[in-house]
Amino acid sequence: MLDEQTLPAPVASPATEAERLAAVEAELQTIRVRLATGDETMASLRADLAENTSATIRTESNTAEIVEFFGAMKGAFKVLNWIGALAKPITALVALAAVTWGAFLTIKTGAPPK
Repeated sequence: MLDEQTLPAPVASPATEAERLAAVEAELQTIRVRLATGDETMASLRADLAENTSATIRTESNTAEIVEFFGAMKGAFKVLNWIGALAKPITALVALAAVTWGAFLTIKTGAPPK
């Protein structure tokens, strides 16, 4: 159901043609003012958007090197993990060779190491 408050107030119709034209001209003037205000607001929003876009582009260009650095570091850590994976068995082989060499020298010289 429609409430009486939601209905627009009835507009009194002007009595003469001149009054009707004056009312139409006043309404057109109100519309022109609103359109001019809307144009000013739109121009302000466009200027703000252009400023924001240029700031975003500057930020992107400033952080491009950081992103590239982190990508390179990610690759470096992969290589270091591979080196670490290879270092474990190599260390075991070097330790085995040192123990074997020490045992060989002990047997050859007949004296225990100091």
